[in-house]
Amino acid sequence: MSQYFSKAISIASNAAKISLKASEGLVENARELKKEIDGEIYDNAEAKIGNISKELSSNHEKEILVGLKRIIIKDLSDRNHSIRAMALKVLSGIKIRQISPLIVMSIKKCSSDPSPHVRKAAAMATLKVFRNDPTMSDQLIEIVKDMMIEQSPLAIGAIVTAFEAICGNDVNAIHQNFRRCCEMLLDVDEWGQIAVIQMLVRYARSQFTDPNKSINYKERSMELKDTRSPNLISSSEFLLSSENKNIPLDQDFELLLATLNKLLHSRNNAVVMVVVSAIFELAPINRIEALWKPLLRLLKSSPEIEALVVVNIYKIASKYPVTYFSDIYNLFF
Repeated sequence: MSQYFSKAISIASNAAKISLKASEGLVENARELKKEIDGEIYDNAEAKIGNISKELSSNHEKEILVGLKRIIIKDLSDRNHSIRAMALKVLSGIKIRQISPLIVMSIKKCSSDPSPHVRKAAAMATLKVFRNDPTMSDQLIEIVKDMMIEQSPLAIGAIVTAFEAICGNDVNAIHQNFRRCCEMLLDVDEWGQIAVIQMLVRYARSQFTDPNKSINYKERSMELKDTRSPNLISSSEFLLSSENKNIPLDQDFELLLATLNKLLHSRNNAVVMVVVSAIFELAPINRIEALWKPLLRLLKSSPEIEALVVVNIYKIASKYPVTYFSDIYNLFF
């Protein structure tokens, strides 16, 4: 009888152990399932960066933070350029000023990376560090100026954006890279084109002579308004008259205007509006007529920006009365 009791006790203890192991296995499986579900829910780069940045910026579990930072620094040397760019993006998002020198060192390393994707990430990282810790501006200015020699259209837009924010209007840095920026402007991404155009326009206004400075187009346009004048000429004749036809331009200035004219046919409305503004500010008077068709196209095809287009039309027509506006006035009706 005692043997039966001992066997029963042994079976019960084994059953308890099996039950405990089974329950532990269920808990572990549930944890793994939760991780997989969380990974599916937050399976996008921005969410991952936000979560990691919060962990890295916290003041808890210093050992874990050191481990995570070590992993990120290791990822900066990964063979995959996407991982290197993502690691720098995460690292530059840490808002702890004590590690700003470490971040700047990482940016400097990535600024000369063979991949334009990583160099683009480095340019955007300089903006993050500059906003978080302005005391690092001297080092960042040096990095961004060195990056202005960029040869890839993929990265130049981000680099120019960082240059404008950190370096301001440093004419010398722009002067050395002016022609290259003009030549690859057509291949830059649309939003990068806007940043590059704005920089080039500011440079051109300060470095090139105004081609319309010696032209009295206001007085001539007032003559055109006077219907009693025996010497009344059409606007096209005025624009192509001897005093306006051959306006000498600097070669670099001509290159910029030629590139801007090509971008008047861009599919991005913002690019077209920036180009219209640039040509209006910079171009000789005999080239203003090139703006009209792009503006009419935007007016008819983009109802959401009608008001902005009309304001620009009014601005141009006010500066070039009759000379410009009379030829297309009937198109409004």
